[in-house]
Amino acid sequence: MFPGVLGALTQMPNSDQRTPPNSIATWVKALFEELNDPEVLEVALTPGVRAAIVECRGASGSIRLRTIPAPLVAGVVAKMKKLANLDVAERRRKQRGQVRLLDFHGGPAIFEVMTGPADKSESVTLRRL
Repeated sequence: MFPGVLGALTQMPNSDQRTPPNSIATWVKALFEELNDPEVLEVALTPGVRAAIVECRGASGSIRLRTIPAPLVAGVVAKMKKLANLDVAERRRKQRGQVRLLDFHGGPAIFEVMTGPADKSESVTLRRL
């Protein structure tokens, strides 16, 4: 998958950094929070067998990799699609939508959500517009 990088995979950040978040809403919020970093241009979620890989990409390539536990991946993808007003049941074709957050670090923010088919699930890409 990502040779030589598997040791660098870590959980998404949360308040105490000791326990990974266990709710879908917390994971969705953490994905949006990754885009608050000025170096991060997009966040890509790619499902795997045991976990989904979250890749934060910048202008120079991949900045950091995180993982989401497999039991939560479908819920996170569905929540992202619901926020972007996309068809939650459609998995076979690409979809694109927008999420408008009124209070994102002190002001409004608009994000682009793109989904596409993957092996047994869907991949999701987030970009801040």
